[in-house]
Amino acid sequence: MSYAKRLKSPRRSRVKFKTFTQNIAGLKRRKTLLASIKNAVTRRHKIVHRGDINSHNKLNPITKKDVEHKLKDIILFVSGADEILKRQL
Repeated sequence: MSYAKRLKSPRRSRVKFKTFTQNIAGLKRRKTLLASIKNAVTRRHKIVHRGDINSHNKLNPITKKDVEHKLKDIILFVSGADEILKRQL
């Protein structure tokens, strides 16, 4: 059965997705990769839904280094996902 067909069941997709993302972190040998991606997504959600403002109505600071680090992690995550999916084909 193909990977896509196994994911059709909503219950199975949650289990498989968690395993899939853990496999990506393992493949890339980065224990903190998933946490970094989660933090980037969480910040993105805050920006979209509430603006990038802290409790004092000031903009949350972000540096070029912060952005470069998150971008590097996202690229690493996507390349790992791509490697795993290509193996499944």
